[in-house]
Amino acid sequence: MKTIAYIVLFALLAGGVQAQENLSLAMADKAYDAEEYSLAARLYEKVEHYHSLRFYKLPVDIPSRLAHCYRVLNDYKDAARWYKRITDQAPVRAEDWVGYGDALKSLGQYADAKVAYRHVPDSLYNRIRDRVDGCDSALVWMTAPAAYSVSNLAAVNTSGSDWGAVAYGRSVVFTSDSGRTTDNSRNAGFFAALGGFPTGGPYQKVYVLDSGGVSGFSPVVNNERYHDGAVTFDRTGDTAWFSVTNTAALKDPGDKIQYKQGLKTVTINIRRLELWWTAKDSSGGWGMAHPFAYNNSALYSIGQAAISGPVLYFASDMPGGYGKSDIWYCLRQADGSWSVPVNCGPAVNTAEEDAFPYIGPDGTLYFASKGHVGMGGFDVFRATGSLSSWSDVRNLGYPLNSSGDDFYFTMRGTSSGYVSSDRPGGSGSDDIYEFDVLKLIFPVRSGADLTYTEDAPGGEPAHVALVVNVPEEVVIAARTPVKKMAPAPGDSGGSEPGDAPGGAPRPEKSAAVAPDPAVAAAPDPVDAAAPSPAPGVRHLILRTRVFDKLTGEPLAGAQVKVTGDKRPTITGKTGVVYRVIAPGSRYIDSAFKESYSTGEVVVSTEGGTTDTVTLEMYLLKAPTKGDVFVLHNVYFDLDKATIRADAAAELDRVVAYMKQFPNISIDLSAHTDSRGNDAYNMALSIRRARSARYYLYKHGIAYSRMTAHGYGETRLVNGCKNDVPCTDEQHQENRRVEVKVLKS
Repeated sequence: MKTIAYIVLFALLAGGVQAQENLSLAMADKAYDAEEYSLAARLYEKVEHYHSLRFYKLPVDIPSRLAHCYRVLNDYKDAARWYKRITDQAPVRAEDWVGYGDALKSLGQYADAKVAYRHVPDSLYNRIRDRVDGCDSALVWMTAPAAYSVSNLAAVNTSGSDWGAVAYGRSVVFTSDSGRTTDNSRNAGFFAALGGFPTGGPYQKVYVLDSGGVSGFSPVVNNERYHDGAVTFDRTGDTAWFSVTNTAALKDPGDKIQYKQGLKTVTINIRRLELWWTAKDSSGGWGMAHPFAYNNSALYSIGQAAISGPVLYFASDMPGGYGKSDIWYCLRQADGSWSVPVNCGPAVNTAEEDAFPYIGPDGTLYFASKGHVGMGGFDVFRATGSLSSWSDVRNLGYPLNSSGDDFYFTMRGTSSGYVSSDRPGGSGSDDIYEFDVLKLIFPVRSGADLTYTEDAPGGEPAHVALVVNVPEEVVIAARTPVKKMAPAPGDSGGSEPGDAPGGAPRPEKSAAVAPDPAVAAAPDPVDAAAPSPAPGVRHLILRTRVFDKLTGEPLAGAQVKVTGDKRPTITGKTGVVYRVIAPGSRYIDSAFKESYSTGEVVVSTEGGTTDTVTLEMYLLKAPTKGDVFVLHNVYFDLDKATIRADAAAELDRVVAYMKQFPNISIDLSAHTDSRGNDAYNMALSIRRARSARYYLYKHGIAYSRMTAHGYGETRLVNGCKNDVPCTDEQHQENRRVEVKVLKS
């Protein structure tokens, strides 16, 4: 059953479903085929119990159907129980292995989930690769938690389902099936009420928590006959959008199921979600409710609105989407009407379920998804952009996400908010949690320069200069927003102002070259001898060294030519060439090698006081699928995954490389030395690979262009295996990152 897809309500004629008389397999199958999974699961369990008492063999498809029911109902414990029973027998279908892995993953049993996923045939493995990556990611995220504090909002949570909290002035508006006057037992939760099947409990209603406690929201929103919620408000708080089950009579006979239960007839009506809105009237109360123009409950559901100025975002399973449910938007027109719905695009929407959009104060999109790499069930993600153009989709990590279903992320201000979850330890089937963004505390010296991120999800980096006024007190003396991180040496950084059309770097600006004395005074011992100027005439020596920009290694075979040269000089293994130039002049020094970019620098010798001018040029090799580059200087401290300063310089070259060639994608593979436990080293290498990938992401490279894998100590570059004595330097050679071009 698709989340946000259907609402199934019981219309019980002369009695309730709870009186399970004359159970039959046909009734269970009928409920299952109608995607009425809660009822189907109860009926199949009864059938299974009946067969076990009489030692009858259970029909072969019942365990698979039961497991599927519980999986859709987000009852992962019972789903895993039935999938285990299925996988203990042969043959096992691929979809059952996938379902078993999903259930185990949502229970936080990541190692067992990966074992289940490995049984999926290679032909289907690409379809579940993100699920496997999610298992590794979950372990990494739990090892290095994100900067959130998360706590249960006990003032609203009950033994039932409480979810969908949104700040409204100083109050909190939320949705609950508690009734607030009854002691409800734990039921199937939010996804049972709004995911396509009945809970058997009270209807979902909207409540408000304020200084006076919890009370019902406006009767305009709370219809007595149907599920209502959740609610969202516009910026002013004067307009509310809310989801309800449709009130229209269903004309399609396929939307109605009837069967006999003893002497009674049970009717199941399948209903779907609709969006409605209401605005405050002149008295300050909520006026008449109005349906959204694109409601069409005969064909699809629409629900869970998010308002951002003239844009209305919502979740729907309407035709034309990418998966089971997608996020869409409409634009308010000048006459107050809404434009035709437009899909938010494949960066956000997946083949699975994507729902619960929320737009943060800075325009960041937050949403829940089962299709992106996550910890299990629904995870909360963020994306930057607008309308149908989104990028940099990122999981918000642990502890905001968990192995369970985490959804309906909203904010109060810029550094706190709410998220709904069925994670272990809650009061009911779904609970509301409040979160705060933690402040970063670190030692600092006066005058330190660093990059930090605003304390809000989605905040932008900024450079700050810090000054210590008094002991243990630090103030920001200067702050400059960072639009784009500084490029690696020799790189213009892409299509920044001053670049040539198409993003090709222009020659560097003319400048008097005053080389570092330490560089000029330390000639390469294997360089060819520098040329000697003519006696009695003052000349300068131009020393140019050419590097491979990605690896940082000297580049042999490059042709270097300065203005006035009749033929180029070819670099040797040190990448160095010398030429004689005159003072008080301007030159263009260029370097070229086949399959590499061309380097070009404008040199001015006007006003110089040294006899040697030293230049460095970095050339980028055009990528070819399958190319592998070893980043020799991306080392890690023992037992850590932190990017060191020397490693950052190497990764900056990868950033420049990927900006220079925006169509390539790469795989980052991390390797450890042999010291430590083999399994731990494997997990450590995964963290290191993902740490390198996150560094590239922070510097402007989209996650979609990178994969990251860890190989532990399985691919050593020397003989330093277990129990072999080696120096620290030899072990360090094995702690490396490799880059492989996957797409050029």
